[in-house]
Amino acid sequence: NKPTNNYQQLPAMANNNENADACVPQALTDFVFDLYDSVTSSQIPEEQRTFYKTTFGELCSKYFATSPWPSPQSIASECNGDPLFLALYREVTHRHWHSVGRPTIRDRIEGWHVYKELFDEILEDAQDG
Repeated sequence: NKPTNNYQQLPAMANNNENADACVPQALTDFVFDLYDSVTSSQIPEEQRTFYKTTFGELCSKYFATSPWPSPQSIASECNGDPLFLALYREVTHRHWHSVGRPTIRDRIEGWHVYKELFDEILEDAQDG
């Protein structure tokens, strides 16, 4: 039984994702596509580290310094809708929002759902693999 994708069911972080989804920068879609390709194809740890430590930080500073990242639904086409990757994306971007925003109790509860979804996907992937 594959768990449902919670990213499709939970409310947007602080109701700001709708604004972030309206205009997804090309640099972000390129980042997601390249990171997904690195995680699934080349699997070079140094490359992934650079994407996370450098490129992610640059995108945060340039586009999302005071706002959440776009929702997983808005970038799903860049990673073939891969549930595990989307769960990882949601966790990383949710953590970013907690660091720059003023998370509400609702956001913090959603954070628990984000981690639960990620762990469910990891366990599901391990069982399939």
